[in-house]
Amino acid sequence: MFAEVAKKDSDLALAVTQAYNDWHIDEWCGAYPERFIPCAIGPIWNADLLAAEMHRVAAKGVHAVSFSMNPFGLGLPSLHEPFWDPFWQACEENQIVVCMHIGSGAAMIQTSPDAPMLTRVTCSGINIYPTAADLIWSPMMTKFPGLKFALSEGGIGWIPYFLERADYTYHHHVADLPDHPFHGVLPSERFNERVITCFINDEHGVENLDVMNVDNVTWECDYPHPDSEWPFSPEDSWKYIRRLPEEIIAKITHLNAMRLFNYSPFTRMAREDCTVGALRAKDPNRDVSYVPGKQYELGLVTQASMGERVSSK
Repeated sequence: MFAEVAKKDSDLALAVTQAYNDWHIDEWCGAYPERFIPCAIGPIWNADLLAAEMHRVAAKGVHAVSFSMNPFGLGLPSLHEPFWDPFWQACEENQIVVCMHIGSGAAMIQTSPDAPMLTRVTCSGINIYPTAADLIWSPMMTKFPGLKFALSEGGIGWIPYFLERADYTYHHHVADLPDHPFHGVLPSERFNERVITCFINDEHGVENLDVMNVDNVTWECDYPHPDSEWPFSPEDSWKYIRRLPEEIIAKITHLNAMRLFNYSPFTRMAREDCTVGALRAKDPNRDVSYVPGKQYELGLVTQASMGERVSSK
């Protein structure tokens, strides 16, 4: 939205972007620093401004930024263009993880205009598959060896096949070309070292953690989306997570996120006060009853009220 404004008034768009970041960091996340990890946005229409904003928010303690999973789909240079190099460099220098959320590169997978939303939801995880392929074959991976990416809400069940296919591609098209820019490192190694992944409910993925870098795998709740299992997220995930060794459970539930995003909640709250049980006990009368379809009804009401406000203006 701010990029569209920038086409007419870049100064205004930049000012609003910075105002949002300041509010998000200082007030929204600042109110509950033991709960929230700030994730900045940036002026994506200008790579130099984008880099400058990363330096500015990094000084405020930010280590995450939202970015498009496919900027080309938004009418911007692709992930393979040197256009983004100032941004990548700023993120690398400040240990800022570039977070790419499904759906942030124009349209999600839509097989036909009349396909139901359920088709799109079923395909949601694999929307990030092409972005993963872009990343492992993009020049920034060799230019900026300290740069890390996070594939947000993308799931992990597809990763075993993806890594197998990526390495197969390497052996058939790169391995015999010593002058190739990606020669010498398997794409699976590059992915496992540099790409952070997350899952909502992914028993198949958890059962195949041995082919992934478990130090870069994180669990997510996805509240308040309909795809979330809230309010029973811990219980539903525990059905299969409990089969893992205790140290792996600790990594994917909190330790990895704390390390990767330079986040230290236990400096503000004791670890024993951050468990599911302890947090729920703080507000025992909170109504978390599940009502099937409630999320969709609320979404339709919100859309309708927004439409009424727009039409009235």
